[in-house]
Amino acid sequence: MGIRNIPNDYKNKNAFMLNKASEIETLILGSSHTHLGINPIYLDSKSYNLAFLGENISYSSNVYKKFSPKLKNLKTIIFPVSYHSLFNSSMSKKWIKNYSIYYDINSSDLPVDNLEILNKDVKTIYEDLVDYYINHNDSIYLNSTSLGWYYKKKKLDTLNLSYIAKKTAKNHTHKDHGQLAKNCLVLLKLAHIWKSNNINVILITPPFHEDYIKNMDNRQWQTTLKKVKELDKQFDNLDYYNFYNDKHFNKSDFKDGDHLNKQGAKKLTIILNDIINHRNNL
Repeated sequence: MGIRNIPNDYKNKNAFMLNKASEIETLILGSSHTHLGINPIYLDSKSYNLAFLGENISYSSNVYKKFSPKLKNLKTIIFPVSYHSLFNSSMSKKWIKNYSIYYDINSSDLPVDNLEILNKDVKTIYEDLVDYYINHNDSIYLNSTSLGWYYKKKKLDTLNLSYIAKKTAKNHTHKDHGQLAKNCLVLLKLAHIWKSNNINVILITPPFHEDYIKNMDNRQWQTTLKKVKELDKQFDNLDYYNFYNDKHFNKSDFKDGDHLNKQGAKKLTIILNDIINHRNNL
């Protein structure tokens, strides 16, 4: 239990949702593209970022369903559909166990996916225990603000940014489209739930570095656009905004090839704030 008592963002977000979900008017879901890319401090509505690094559509669906009964004042959801979102088949084991342990979401039948101690090497566990219980250092385990936005600082490596962007795009390219139908179905079911609850939905593709864009597979990308535009057409409470090559953003706005930095997140959030305000005033 000692390792589980160390603070982390999953514990903090779960506690926030259990205690304050009823206050939320705008909820940000999804993966690292929204976790890093949308800072609730720049939204006029009462907002919270529940997104997480590496989270796929199925896990986002499970997280939303867990907390949805508490979201009494929810008006808007922001959800990412990125270049790779509809093709992901799995998540890293280092993240899977967090949903079971800290969210109480039974997402795996494998015992190893429900334990901290079997998902970290002994050296790391020892260092964490010493750092927290002896050195009383807890800040290194927290990367998100009180509103859920990922803020961990990272010096921009301009010399390697182009290489990183190319590599990431290739890692996000899937030759096997076997998960496409399943992910589309999960997203469709979510869209029906949101419609039935009178929630406005903003689907976004976030901005990408130009070298990421150059290395995207056109077939995968066009398939993504086709599927998300079908949802946009089907649901009148849902709108899709494609920022992947938006000219508001330049190289200085990126943390790496497919994530915005602090400056870029502010830009994107302000744009989304205008969209939300316009939608609410219709």
